[in-house]
Amino acid sequence: MELDVTVIRKPFTPRDTLGKYAGILTYQLTILKSVHVGKSEYSLFQTQEMLELKDKAHEGFEALLASEITKKSQFSKITGFVEVNEKPCIPGSTMKGLIRSRLELLSTPINYSVNACFSQVSFSQTVSRCHQAIWSNSIKDERGFPCDRNQNDNVCAVCDLFGAPGLSSRVTFSDLLGNPSDVEIKTLNDKTALEVFKANTVLSGKIIFKSLKTLSELGLILIGLGVCCKKDGKITSVRVLIGRHKYSNLDMGEAKITLSGIEWFKKPSEWNPDLHQLMNQAVEDCKKDYPDIANNACFSEAERREQLCH
Repeated sequence: MELDVTVIRKPFTPRDTLGKYAGILTYQLTILKSVHVGKSEYSLFQTQEMLELKDKAHEGFEALLASEITKKSQFSKITGFVEVNEKPCIPGSTMKGLIRSRLELLSTPINYSVNACFSQVSFSQTVSRCHQAIWSNSIKDERGFPCDRNQNDNVCAVCDLFGAPGLSSRVTFSDLLGNPSDVEIKTLNDKTALEVFKANTVLSGKIIFKSLKTLSELGLILIGLGVCCKKDGKITSVRVLIGRHKYSNLDMGEAKITLSGIEWFKKPSEWNPDLHQLMNQAVEDCKKDYPDIANNACFSEAERREQLCH
């Protein structure tokens, strides 16, 4: 049953100054279960070319290459990894999408109101049963049209941070680059395979934020990352889902993010909290300004997947 809720919208934040808070967050993403962010596929013709190359390889590095070619030649289709400068990559756009969608779905109504629209309309009609089961507390909401600054200067808190049609983002994400040795081939079925980041791979990334009005807006970013679960007075990270096949394959798409540092471009003078104090204060402020989201800071979709999807 759908629940009609009101999306709280306010005038958008100007983007032309650094604002009260601006800086760079650095973090590490640890792959817990293999992650695939696909771009290209090897064709059957390429597979034949690989077989021809295999015949030319004999020993040493060439023998290793032959082994990899043999693996790839077993499949009619292999979906390759996104690459930047010949390095496997989780694009910054993927990280932005992860955080944004988590915030939208973590938002559950308080007094029939939420601080996040659904930037993609009709979640419940387009996603898998596993996705629906995990996020059942929010996808049933009828939140109406998504924010569009071309139509209205008032936007929800999440769109004000991450952008909407006619409105640029105040948050920018770097690509997460790995090494070829971090990648392996994962079989989906007899004829299809993927290139994936292996479990225990650790990738480093940066998030640039600017024009933040309040610390609670920084709190939204941290909650989206899953790094601000407060239990027994301690701040911990929750497991999150990322990449393709995360809802259809229980052995894929799981990671944990850890915040490693912050560099300030702009902050209040004589205010210099350490990283733990900053995270703690950001979450507490977020609970006051965006309780529909912050109250769910400890929610882990990866844990729910284990419980609900088989």
